[in-house]
Amino acid sequence: MHYLFNLSLFFMLFSSINVYSQTIVGQWYTENDTAIVKIYSCAEKLCGDLIWLKQPFWTEKEVNTFSGIKVGEVKTDIHNPDKSLRKRSIVGIQLLNNLSKQKNKWADGTIYDAESGNTYSCTVELVENGDKLKLTGYIGISWFGKTTYWSKTQNNME
Repeated sequence: MHYLFNLSLFFMLFSSINVYSQTIVGQWYTENDTAIVKIYSCAEKLCGDLIWLKQPFWTEKEVNTFSGIKVGEVKTDIHNPDKSLRKRSIVGIQLLNNLSKQKNKWADGTIYDAESGNTYSCTVELVENGDKLKLTGYIGISWFGKTTYWSKTQNNME
């Protein structure tokens, strides 16, 4: 009897570890490892902030493309439709908002694209045994959206 109790305790512990490892809460590299987004709980939903950029300063190429910025300055949210937010640093902004759990994915949230200044509906789901996030941003129907894959960082625990 003692053996069965220990065995059932082991399976419960293993199951809880597996469930925890299957969460999207934590830090994720965006596609091409150009940024890190930290996903966290916010009012019983999930949100995500941009916490790191591989290239956090404007480059000469970008300066030649956009007016009003200078080489070496911190990248700002220059495409934001709200003019009052265009001078804020991109690092630290909230990209993911109000994702709610629905079966095997998170949905009914939005993602802000700082490169265009657009906000899209989005869904997020774990793929590849929880090592990658499949994130689809869309307008209207998700079938016509754009999908990108994010990967776990080394320090992915909250």
